[in-house]
Amino acid sequence: QKTKLAQDSIRTLRSCGLPPDFLICRTGQSLVAATRRKLSRLGEIAEDALWESTDMADLRGLPHHFHEQGVAHALCKHLNLALLMLPQLELPLTLGSGRRSLRIGIVGKYNHKNAYLSVHRALNHASLQVGAPIDVELCSVGSSCLENDLDATLKSLTSFDAICVPGGFGSRGFEEKVHVARCCWSLGVPFLGVCLGFHAAVVACCRDVLEMRAATSEEFAPDAVEMAVIVKRLGGQMRKGTHGVRFAHGSLLRTLYRSDVASERFRHRFEVRSDVASLLCDAGFVLSSGIDGS
Repeated sequence: QKTKLAQDSIRTLRSCGLPPDFLICRTGQSLVAATRRKLSRLGEIAEDALWESTDMADLRGLPHHFHEQGVAHALCKHLNLALLMLPQLELPLTLGSGRRSLRIGIVGKYNHKNAYLSVHRALNHASLQVGAPIDVELCSVGSSCLENDLDATLKSLTSFDAICVPGGFGSRGFEEKVHVARCCWSLGVPFLGVCLGFHAAVVACCRDVLEMRAATSEEFAPDAVEMAVIVKRLGGQMRKGTHGVRFAHGSLLRTLYRSDVASERFRHRFEVRSDVASLLCDAGFVLSSGIDGS
């Protein structure tokens, strides 16, 4: 096991007049006895003050891993703090063995694996939370499908257990995302539209259900007659930060949150046009709104 990086870190601390009392080593596997002795000798640190931050599939298991190494006890003793009764750490759910992995398709205009990394991570966290394994795949259907290729689009979407259309900017591929939303509804494939993906879902519903054939978003066509999604009138500024949301009665969100309200972080400048929102609700499209009425 290599110790060069750890030695460099210790040397840097000492050069600043900060000799370390403890050392946490990021490692892919447990430290062997020889490595512990070497680090203890070079860093002048007791071996029981050397802790491991081992690579693990679920980062939420790390506090439990530190707890097993006695980190809390050592820190309290070093700082002369009374050792409080530590709560029983609850291990995170593990993915159910033998369960079929759910295939989740991310439909966007980019095919690079890091293009929608935050969405990947969010889906993985949700997977771990409920104990259901998933396979997340980038799906190019959202940037290439056309109305005359409907059969191929349907065949591609039915191979997934759910589809997610993430955020993005620019008009390229938007009509294809609208097409994907329409196909998911017709096939009963669970669909999650985030930011621009929600634009696509609203526009698809307006065109198919409300018969607003030219419905679009103000982001792409500011002079359009049938505007479904418009810029929120906040002086042209993006809505940022925490805002309260009140979930509609009977909505899936209210069930998932186990509450009728929630406070979430926003970063957007668009909203569904109020008169269109009323028509969508009358047609069965469940919409939740901000606590402030927006």
